[in-house]
Amino acid sequence: MGFFKRLFDSASDSIKKSVEERKQELLKSVEERKQEFLQNVEDRKNEALAKIGLKSENSDNSHKSEGSKPSNSIRPDKSTILPENNKNVSKIYNTEIMEHEIQPQSFSAKLETLIKSALKDGILTDKEREIIKIIKEAIDTNNKDNTSSNEITDGEGAVIYLNGEKRPLSKAMTSIELYAFRNQTNIERIILPSNIQEIGTYAFEKCSLLSVDFSQCKELKKIGDNAFYGTKIKEMIIADSVEVIGPNSFDYCDNLKTIVMPAALKEIKPRLGDYMEQLKKIDFSKVRNLKTIPKEFVGFGCDKLKELVIPQGVVEIEDDAFAELDNLKRLFLPPTLESIGDLEHKRLSIYCFSPLLEELEPIVYGWDDDDDDDDDDDDRDEEDLEELEDKKKMKIKLFVLPQYLDKYIAQRNAERIPEDILVIDVIPEEYRYYYDN
Repeated sequence: MGFFKRLFDSASDSIKKSVEERKQELLKSVEERKQEFLQNVEDRKNEALAKIGLKSENSDNSHKSEGSKPSNSIRPDKSTILPENNKNVSKIYNTEIMEHEIQPQSFSAKLETLIKSALKDGILTDKEREIIKIIKEAIDTNNKDNTSSNEITDGEGAVIYLNGEKRPLSKAMTSIELYAFRNQTNIERIILPSNIQEIGTYAFEKCSLLSVDFSQCKELKKIGDNAFYGTKIKEMIIADSVEVIGPNSFDYCDNLKTIVMPAALKEIKPRLGDYMEQLKKIDFSKVRNLKTIPKEFVGFGCDKLKELVIPQGVVEIEDDAFAELDNLKRLFLPPTLESIGDLEHKRLSIYCFSPLLEELEPIVYGWDDDDDDDDDDDDRDEEDLEELEDKKKMKIKLFVLPQYLDKYIAQRNAERIPEDILVIDVIPEEYRYYYDN
């Protein structure tokens, strides 16, 4: 709870301190809203004005010409509806308060508070209550027309949805701290602030989070270890500014189907996540700065991931990078790749666009030509015999571009790898677009 208190305290302080700085911005925003209100609910406004004696400034000439704009304000006729000695009602209609202190989105709520206070004191007449009711309805209608029920409108703010209710997050936030939302069961969605720079370790661990919106993040650089451990997110489109993704960031995200990697990505720590049971796609299409795919890139229990396209720019794939991906069927390697570690796959189709890899033997890791020279099975225990049988069943298909075919065949022969274990052929036409610029 201390974290939430700091959040809301920060938001409150930020509003108080920035009133004067945002004065002109709020004035412009209020005027624009009033213009939209006049255009969209003209009939309702006229009916309300006629009913209670309100009038719109310049109402006689606000629509004289096609290019003219409607009046920027609607004000009460104070001579007919505002008793000078009624301070509560005067405060409600005080133009300076409405335009400079009260933000449009919160005006209706503050108005309601003032109404309750005035009613409690018993100082409102029936006519004044009717006036307040119509004004509140008009403001609510205007806000509804200008704000979708699920989205923010200022392009800079940030919100969190708790039990279906939208709560603001401070724009001053620069990080989401360690364990910040851990085990919170009422969080549905979060739109992260534009100034956020880091998501801390276990920040959202086992919370009820269904989606994260990174669209406003411009400064976010790092996602910490286990940051989204055990959440129910279905799609993760990571902010393009992120450079580092920590280990186990998506452990046990068993609803996660797609991860879209950020354009600025420079480093992925080992084990992106275990038991991402629904994961079908890791999209690297925007990535250009990543140089290495780490050991155990993806962990256990990701059985629906059957294809991986390694991005342009990667020069090295470390040992056992895909060792836990038992159902991986197709692996695409970029033109920039120079070396690849042990793959530990018995059956895999590899589409390699690199002119020539340093070694081919790691591709068929587990095969050893010395095994073929040893015909004495009597000295082998049962486990050794099973391993030997597995090696005999191994069959890797390596597809290369036509201009590199002879080089790869020559290298396979030089490394004494049997052609029935490593089959080399030309990349089919339908796959050759993968790394087109």
